Amino acid sequence: MKQPYKKNIHRQMIGMVSIVTVIILVASIIFQYYGHVHDKQFETINQNLLEKEQDALYLDKAFNRIFFEARGYIAFQQVEMLYEINKQRQEVDTVIDKLGNTMSSNEDSLFLSQVTDFYDYYFYELLPRMELYIEQGESEKLILLSEEEQVTKEINEVQITLSNYLDDLSQQVEEHLQLYAAEKAKNRWIYIIFITLMMMFILIMTRLMSIRLEKPIQHLATIAKEVGEGKEIRKIEYIESNDEIGDLSRAFQRMLKSIQENEQELVAQNEELIAQQEELQAQQTELQEALSYKDTNERILKRRNELVNSLSNTLDRKELLTNIVYNMVKLIHADKGMIILLDNNDYASLGVSDDGIQQFISELDKSYLVRLKQTKASFIIERESSAGENGYLTESSWSYDLILPVLSTKKEITAIMVFTRIGKRYTDTELTEFEGLAKQLALSLDKLKSYEETENQRLLTKEIMETLREGVQLIHDDGTILQSNKQLYLLTGVEFSNAQLTLTDWLSKLSGRVKQEQELIQFMMDIHNGESVENDSFIYEITEPERKVIKLYYEPIYRRNKKVDSVFVHQDITKQFEIDQMKSEFVSTVSHELRTPLSSILGFSEVLLHKKLKPERQEKYLTTIYQEAKRLTVLINDFLDVQRMESGNQVYEKKYHNIIPIIEKVIDAQLINTKIHQFHINKETDYVTVLGDKDKLYQAFNNLISNAVKYSPNGGNITITMYDKDRSLYIDIKDEGLGIPEDALPNLFTKFFRVDNSDRRKIGGTGLGLSIVKEIMKVHDGEISVQSKPQDGSVFTLSFPLVKRATILDTNRSQQSMLGTVVVIEDDVSLGSLLQSELLDTGFNVNYYQSGTEALDGMKKMTEKPAAIVIDIMLSDEINGWEVITKLKKDEQFKDIPIFISSALDEYNKGKKLGVSDYLVKPYQPSKLSKVILQTFLKSDSPGQILFPIIEG
Repeated sequence: MKQPYKKNIHRQMIGMVSIVTVIILVASIIFQYYGHVHDKQFETINQNLLEKEQDALYLDKAFNRIFFEARGYIAFQQVEMLYEINKQRQEVDTVIDKLGNTMSSNEDSLFLSQVTDFYDYYFYELLPRMELYIEQGESEKLILLSEEEQVTKEINEVQITLSNYLDDLSQQVEEHLQLYAAEKAKNRWIYIIFITLMMMFILIMTRLMSIRLEKPIQHLATIAKEVGEGKEIRKIEYIESNDEIGDLSRAFQRMLKSIQENEQELVAQNEELIAQQEELQAQQTELQEALSYKDTNERILKRRNELVNSLSNTLDRKELLTNIVYNMVKLIHADKGMIILLDNNDYASLGVSDDGIQQFISELDKSYLVRLKQTKASFIIERESSAGENGYLTESSWSYDLILPVLSTKKEITAIMVFTRIGKRYTDTELTEFEGLAKQLALSLDKLKSYEETENQRLLTKEIMETLREGVQLIHDDGTILQSNKQLYLLTGVEFSNAQLTLTDWLSKLSGRVKQEQELIQFMMDIHNGESVENDSFIYEITEPERKVIKLYYEPIYRRNKKVDSVFVHQDITKQFEIDQMKSEFVSTVSHELRTPLSSILGFSEVLLHKKLKPERQEKYLTTIYQEAKRLTVLINDFLDVQRMESGNQVYEKKYHNIIPIIEKVIDAQLINTKIHQFHINKETDYVTVLGDKDKLYQAFNNLISNAVKYSPNGGNITITMYDKDRSLYIDIKDEGLGIPEDALPNLFTKFFRVDNSDRRKIGGTGLGLSIVKEIMKVHDGEISVQSKPQDGSVFTLSFPLVKRATILDTNRSQQSMLGTVVVIEDDVSLGSLLQSELLDTGFNVNYYQSGTEALDGMKKMTEKPAAIVIDIMLSDEINGWEVITKLKKDEQFKDIPIFISSALDEYNKGKKLGVSDYLVKPYQPSKLSKVILQTFLKSDSPGQILFPIIEG
C-alpha cells in the first residue's frame, strides 16, 4: 500500500484529510462522552438536592398543619382533630424515613437528628400529656402546658431548623448550577482551542504540499511556454518522482523528442500548403458571393425573428394589431401603415388618421378587396404624394402603397395591410420578403383567433357552470381540483382559491362541518381511486355556514378509453329532504288525527247499533259522534283550504268590516271549550276597520285564538290588543302558555310543521293552521309574525293596511257614493254595464262612456274630480285608450287620478311606463276590479286620499 500511496497525489491529500477528520471525530466523541457523563452527574446531584428540598418543605408544611390542628384540639377538644394530627404524623414518619435514605452530608445528618429529637419530644412526650389532660378534663393544666416556654421554644427551634435547612439546600442548588455552567463553558473553550489547532495543522500541511509541488510545475510550465513560442528545447530537467509530476515530466520529454523528429516533415508540408493557398484564394471569391447571399438571408430571418418576438408576447387583439403595424413599419422602412381585419373591421394604424381609415374601409369592397380576392397576391400602387405627405417640400413627390393580403391556412383573406413609402420604391426582393412576413402574421392571427375561440368557449363553460344551481367540481386523476363553481362555495363555504387544491385539502377544509364526514371522505376517495362503490350517489348534511342537505353524484371523464378526470356534482336537496320529512310527518299526523275521531265514531256507532241504551247515554254517545264528525270536517276543510290557496282557486269576497265583532265571535266559540282561560280585548286605536273576506278573517283569528287556548293547557289570560302604527293596523294575540323554542320559529308557518316536543304532541293538530293564516294574511296585503320563549307564552302579531274613515255610514246607495266617482270607458256595452253594476255594489258612483272623446269631454264637465278611471285600449273611436291616457297624464287636472286598464291586450309594461295604477287582462271577474281599486286607494300616500266608510255586510 505504501508504493501506490507515494505515486498518487490525490491519495496523499485524501490520506491527510482523513487523518485530520478521524482525529477531530475521535476528539468530538471524547468531548461528547465527557459532557454526557458530566451532565448525568449534575442531574443526579441536582435531583438529590431537589428531592431533599421538596421533602424538607413538605416536612415544614406537615409540622405547621400538626401545630394548627393541635391548637384546635386544645381549643375545641374534638377527636377529629386528634385523628388529623395522627394522620399528619404518619406522613411525617414517611418523610423522615425518606430523608434518612438520602442523607449525604454532616449537615443532612445534623438536620435529621434535630428533627427526630423534636419528633420524639412532641409525639412521645408533649402530645400524650395533652391527651391525658383532655381526658381528665383539666383544662387549666392543658392551657398551662400550651403556654410553657419550653414547648414554644422547641416549636420555634424546629421551625428555624427547617427554614435554615431549606435555605441551605437552595444555596447548594444555586452553587451546583453555577459550577455546572462554569464546567460547560470550560469544555466549550477546550473544544474550540482543539478545533483551532487542527485547522492550523491543516493549513501547515497544505502549505508544505503546495511547496513540494510548486517547483516542478513551474519548470514544466516554462518548458511549455517555450515550446509554444517555437524555441528549440535541448533538454528537460529530470524530476525524480513517482507521482503524477514525474509522469508529466517524462511525458514532456517524449513529446519534445517527437516534435523534433516531425519538424522536417512539417517543413515539407508547409511548401505544399503554400501551393494550395493560391487555390484557396480563388475559392475565396466564390465564398464572398455566398456570404453576401447568406447576409441577405440572415437579414430576412432577423427581421422575421424580430416580428415573431414582438407578436409572441400578447394574445390581446388590439395590442397584437398595434404591434404588427409598428413592427412592420419599422422592418420595411415605411412612413405609415395600417392593418384591417375583415371579419369585424378591427384595425390598428401608424401615421393614418381615423377618417382616412374609415374612408378606406367604406370603399374596400369596391377597390382593393376585389383584386385581392381574385389574385390572392400583394401589389404596389404608385401615386403622386398628397399635400400632407409632401409636408414642407415644395416640389412634388411620389408615394408607393404596398397592399399585402394576410391569408389563412384555408387560403382565405383574413386581413389587409397597407404600408406607404414616400419617395422610395419597393424592390421585387423586398416584395418577396414582405409576403413571407405576411405569412408569418397569418399564423399569429390564426393563433389569436383560435385563442379567442378557446377563451370564449372557456368563458361560456365557466358562465354555464356559474349559472348552475348545483356545485360542480372537476378533479384531475392526480387529485388536483381543476375547477369549481361559485355555487359549490355557497353550498359548502369552502372557497376555491387560485392556488391549486387537492381533493384531500378540500375535504380537510370541511372537517368538523359535515355530519357524515368519514363516509363522505370514503365515498369521494373511493371514486377518485377508481374503486367500486355501492351507490352512484351519496347524501350528506353540512352544518356550516348554514345547515344544508346535499346530494353528491359523479361522472368520470374518459379520453382515448382512459379515465383522466372526474366531475363531482353537489346538489342542494335541503327543501326536498325537508319536504320528504314533512310528508312522513304529515302521513303520521293525518293518520293519527283522522283515525282518532273515526275510531270514536265507529265505536260509538257500533254500540248504538247493537245495544239498547238509556236515552241519556244515547244522547251522550250521539253528541260525541257529532263532535268527532265536526272535528273531521275541520281537518278536511283545512286540507281543502290549503289545496285551494296553492292552486289559486280560493275565492275571497272582500268588504269593509269592523274587526272587533269578528274577534268577539271567535272568543264566544272558544268559551264553550274552556273554563280556565280568561279573554281580554284592548282597543288602543279607533281605526279597527279591515278590507277583507269576513269568513277568512274569522278563520284566521279562530286558528290563532284556538292555538292560544290549546297551547295553554294550564289556563291563563289570552289578550288581544289592537293598535295602529306606520299606516298599519296591528293585532297582537298573547297567551301565557308553553311558548315556542327558538329553533322552531323559522319553520313555524310551514305546512305540516309541528314543534317536536312531547307536551305538544299530546295536544295534537295537523300543522296546517298557521300556514293557512299566513296565506290569508298574504291575500289581505297583511303579514303575520311571532315572538315567543319556552314556558313564557307567545305573541302572534297580525298587520293589516290601515283604513281611515271620516264617519260610520249606513249601507244605502246614497251614502255609499261617498267613496267617490269612477269613470268607466268601455265600447262593449254589456261589459260596461257589468263593470258599472259591480262598482255600484261596492260603493262607488259610476260615470260610463263608450268612446274616448266622449269621456274626455264628460270629465271636463264634472263638478267633482273622478276618484279613478277604468279604460279599455281598443276603443271603436278615432282615438284609442293609449291616446286617452296620454292626454289625461298631460292635463294638470287629471294627471294624478289612478288609471286602471281593462283590456284583452297584454301590454303591461307599456301601461306601467305611462303611469297606470294596474293592468287587468280580459277575461277577469268583475269583483277583481273593485278590489284592485280599493287596494290602490288604501296604499295611496297622496294628500287627497279617499276616506272609506265601514260597510257592514
